[in-house]
Amino acid sequence: MKIVNSATVDYLYTLPDSSQRSGTSISNEVVTENLSALVSRIKSTDKTFLTKGQQATQTVVIANNSSSTLKNVFLTDFMNEGGDYVTDSITVNGVPFAGDMRQGIVLPDIISAGNATVTYVIKALATLPEIRNDALAQFTVTDPVRGEVGYEARTNLVAIPVGSEEVTVTKRADRESVQKGGIIQYTSVIANTGTVTQEGLVFIDPVAKGATFVEGSVVIDGIPYPSYNPESGFALPVLAQGESVSVIFTVEAE
Repeated sequence: MKIVNSATVDYLYTLPDSSQRSGTSISNEVVTENLSALVSRIKSTDKTFLTKGQQATQTVVIANNSSSTLKNVFLTDFMNEGGDYVTDSITVNGVPFAGDMRQGIVLPDIISAGNATVTYVIKALATLPEIRNDALAQFTVTDPVRGEVGYEARTNLVAIPVGSEEVTVTKRADRESVQKGGIIQYTSVIANTGTVTQEGLVFIDPVAKGATFVEGSVVIDGIPYPSYNPESGFALPVLAQGESVSVIFTVEAE
């Protein structure tokens, strides 16, 4: 965006014959460039959703639409604790670049109508429900009046939802010792501790040597399933985030 300004002066004067005349004088135009608008900073990502350990490529494009050359260009990236940077993944204008986005990297000068493209890879840690990521561009331009002047501006914010696929299984027995013919009841609690809905869950629990599964003893969330056998496995209900299901069955000591 360019701010264009000029001044106008209207005037009235009297001639020797006492008649009056009017006139208008217009100044030259003064142009001031708004670098916040003329230097665009666009951040984008190639993923709309990640799960723990997955990666995404982030891209920052700095486009110089002003008449000045951007010098001393320095780009620093900011990301919350939901993600981390992949080492040695930075490229500048398609060329591999050694650096650390957290500490900032120096970019080449960007001439008028030129641009710089920076890419780097991040990975999801699943410690937060989303990765939030933006960058800060700093640069100087030569002002004809003021000399070298520094500017800085942030990119847009990119947010990537992160899903965790974690499922925990906690098992316990109702006794620590038993005689031959004694009954042991096992209880397993399967919990969705991640952030995505778990479907297609299958429970399998091979009975240890020295015990025999008691037919018809499977109970899921208080409901008997007499045809189920943990050694061959059986399906569990869908678990939304934070939900859990309990599986109980008994064995007889040999």
